[in-house]
Amino acid sequence: MEVRGFNKTLIYVFAGGFLGGISRLLINQNLFTDNKLLSLTIVNILGTFILAILSEFDFNQHLQSFLKTGFLGAFTSFGTLMLLLVQASLEQKILYLIISILGGIFATYIARKVAVIWR
Repeated sequence: MEVRGFNKTLIYVFAGGFLGGISRLLINQNLFTDNKLLSLTIVNILGTFILAILSEFDFNQHLQSFLKTGFLGAFTSFGTLMLLLVQASLEQKILYLIISILGGIFATYIARKVAVIWR
């Protein structure tokens, strides 16, 4: 559906992205303020958990665009993680990559189990 030359889906992605970015900023400013890499890793694992739960349910296209693409796309950040890893020591790089990958897999596994219970 078009809204004055814009695809309506873009509005949902924009609104979700706005709220996801603000949420990430608030978490980063209030949790683990002395360790940006740890804060970002936790946000990314939390975002993975939420995305995995949402992926187990059927939503209309606009709600999917708002939540998955917009909110979670802005909430999590692969690019920021890579930038922070470039600045980290070798030990930090290895540790946070392992935590991110294993944490993401674990979060996805748990989220899918939770989603089955909620159905």
